[in-house]
Amino acid sequence: MKSRLLSFLMKSLNLLFIVVLSIGLTAFTTNNSNDLNNEVDNNDYSTLSNEQSDEVILHEYIKANLNKSPYSLIDSFAITFTVYSDQELLDIQYLTEGFDIISLKHDIDKNVIEVKFKYIQDSDRYAFRLILELKNQEVLVSNIYGYTTSYGVFICLESAINPDVLISEYLLHYSLISKNSFDLRVNEFDNLATENKLSKSEEALLIDWDQSNLTSGESIISGKWQWEASNGVKYPLKNTYVSLYVNSTKVAEDYTDENGNYSFTTTLTDTSNVRVQTRSKSVHNKVRRNILYDSYYANTPTVSLNVGENKYFSYYLQNSVVDYRAFQVSQALTTGADYVNEFNDGDAPYATCEFPADGNQYNSFWNIVYITDEAYEFWDIILHEYGHRIQHYFDLANSPGGEHSISADQIAIHGKDAGTRLAWGEGWPTFYAILVTQYYGTELGSIPNINDTFYNSYSYSTSGTYYTWSTSLETSWSLGEGCERSIFAALYDFYDNYSSSESYDNLSFGHQVMWDAVIESQPERFNEFFWTLFSVYYPYRDGKFGDILNKHGMAPTNFTVSSNVTEVNPPVFTWTAGGTPSHNFNRFQLAIYNDSYTYFVSSYLTSPNYTLTQSEWDTILDSNASPGSTLYAILYAWNTESPQTGFYTSSRISFIKPTHSFTHHYVKQSTTKHRAYCICGDYILENHNWIMIPYDDGINQGLQQYCPDCGALGLIMLMMRSDQLDYNFQISLD
Repeated sequence: MKSRLLSFLMKSLNLLFIVVLSIGLTAFTTNNSNDLNNEVDNNDYSTLSNEQSDEVILHEYIKANLNKSPYSLIDSFAITFTVYSDQELLDIQYLTEGFDIISLKHDIDKNVIEVKFKYIQDSDRYAFRLILELKNQEVLVSNIYGYTTSYGVFICLESAINPDVLISEYLLHYSLISKNSFDLRVNEFDNLATENKLSKSEEALLIDWDQSNLTSGESIISGKWQWEASNGVKYPLKNTYVSLYVNSTKVAEDYTDENGNYSFTTTLTDTSNVRVQTRSKSVHNKVRRNILYDSYYANTPTVSLNVGENKYFSYYLQNSVVDYRAFQVSQALTTGADYVNEFNDGDAPYATCEFPADGNQYNSFWNIVYITDEAYEFWDIILHEYGHRIQHYFDLANSPGGEHSISADQIAIHGKDAGTRLAWGEGWPTFYAILVTQYYGTELGSIPNINDTFYNSYSYSTSGTYYTWSTSLETSWSLGEGCERSIFAALYDFYDNYSSSESYDNLSFGHQVMWDAVIESQPERFNEFFWTLFSVYYPYRDGKFGDILNKHGMAPTNFTVSSNVTEVNPPVFTWTAGGTPSHNFNRFQLAIYNDSYTYFVSSYLTSPNYTLTQSEWDTILDSNASPGSTLYAILYAWNTESPQTGFYTSSRISFIKPTHSFTHHYVKQSTTKHRAYCICGDYILENHNWIMIPYDDGINQGLQQYCPDCGALGLIMLMMRSDQLDYNFQISLD
């Protein structure tokens, strides 16, 4: 049934007569309206009538109830349409040019549809078509047409001829012309309509269709559209919809290129009126006022071209015109889609945006981005909301939505489940918004509030005062996985280049990896994204992740190892649990390793400390790690409250694997004896009857010896003779 309706509309558009104003155009005109796919040239005058018809039709139809007096040029006005049918009404659609539609209401009991209009100045045509689809599959259509005078807007049902009659009747009624003048005006107009001839006074109303002697030739109509930022700088209106109108009929459509340029080639068969229109929409978005409209538009001046004559237009959309700001919103969305296409090999989601709206948000049910009138120049806001559209399209979040503060612990407010999903759902779009304008920074130039490391926004104080504010993505915020500010700051640290001002940030994944990781992980929470980034793109336990997570409340902190580690004194590890203020980490695992091998992983721990048993330590000492080499330790942390989150990694700490040493005994006997026991316990050296290697570390001097049993190099210090002590000591190389 829908396809039947659309087919009917396409076939019937050429029947719609649109009145062309006899007023000069300014640089271009604008409105937010539904597109008349064919702006009709009225090449068939056989259906024109000199008066409004009250003929009774014996089947379903619609009748517009019009005043004979003019409608307001300033205030909105209402026109009712009576539906003469007993069939159920399934659908209401409309097309409009030159009028804003303020509201459309259907009174079922009275079978009346009331449409409230607002006249748009400087439009070059005024027409409205109401289309009703009935349950019996009938489609009813009613057209009205407007004509502007200094007295107001005259509206009729049939054609452009009726307004002239209406105007004359109005002037006669209020004694502004005589009866004789009225008769002359009506007769003159009747003759013009009958003979199908042009006069200067009626050039805007009638078109001579006698084309028997006309020649034809190709004309190139090209140009460039630009938009103006609030700082006065002009930028190309890239990848934006444009259409060519010849004698009020749309004959071609296309999109501008990256530089805002377009070009149409058409064949003119006579001197023709030509203009180019652009709309606030592209391949990937459209910006409209609300659901009643298609998009905002702007026109070049209409120019008269001869057969084969070319024309170049170059115009920009002034920032001072509020409606033209919709084009900047569209450009921000276009840039956001370009970023997705760049790193996802296409498939950027389409976005319908309503501007201006009451608040900045994305509605996933209707798939609509809402942007306020103040936010048109805050690309961070626009792209943040488009980021929600991306999340919805690619299944990259499962946010519960609702009220949220950028710096709050959402877990404390909404609970663990909703809080972690909300924080991720809001944190990633902010990160995405910043990356877009950074990536296209050179192209975007000096557009305000973009291409920096700040999320730029605005607010109103309690007294209603407007002010702007910014949040740096380079500032650590240690509220953890339940805070969107902590999340976008951590994401940015993963992404950006090393900075001397952030000694803890030694990762730099860049645009492609950060995009691939989020697409691959399809996360509901930050920890799911982290797992993918850690395991797929950087499976190294060098502590660089932990250094960053530590700063943002997503890792254990204050991780230390005891300083007196020896063969018989195993290392003692301590740490602070870390995590969100309301939900600290409560499960840990400790790993000890070097660059090539993992030597120890603990069972799950619940206390923020652990001392290796002698057996665990001996296993490490007997490993292939060289004595005196560096060992590392790292923690994995979880919060086990449902839903369990983690693991997250801590910073890495290091310590030295002790070297083997000898225990040296001095015994007072009839002769001096020295006995050195290797730490392996299996060999004894006596009476200086071995070859020893000098040892000098600059502080201590002594002798070293290889143990014949285990091969370890141990240090022996010979002590001064004592008559009193049986002295026992141990010295190791570390």
